[in-house]
Amino acid sequence: MSPEEKGSDAENAFSRAIAARDRHDYRRAEQLLMAILASQHPRPAYFTVLGQVRWKQGDLVGAVDAFRDATELAPGSEEASLGLFHCLWERGEREDAFNEMRRFVRSYESDEYRQLLSELTNELGDV
Repeated sequence: MSPEEKGSDAENAFSRAIAARDRHDYRRAEQLLMAILASQHPRPAYFTVLGQVRWKQGDLVGAVDAFRDATELAPGSEEASLGLFHCLWERGEREDAFNEMRRFVRSYESDEYRQLLSELTNELGDV
């Protein structure tokens, strides 16, 4: 199979994984994504969607791992960074969550993080 065919197969599988996620068939989405990641050069989007799927399944450890992989491949991915922040926060790892926020906003603009920080400041006091 040529690299073009392999890439096309991965994109088709990725589309099916997104459709499964959108149908709330998280188990199928995860299976498809894991198969893609086992056979392809990883793309940040694959890890980001895997993080979303694992988060929806309540697998915060797996979600953090996937979002971390996505942010390592694409440090400027706001979607991956926010997913990582929220999963760390839900796990009670507040310092790590704020470290991720700081890492991202040091280099990139983010209205989402600005809004989130405002909400947290109102809720928690000065952070």
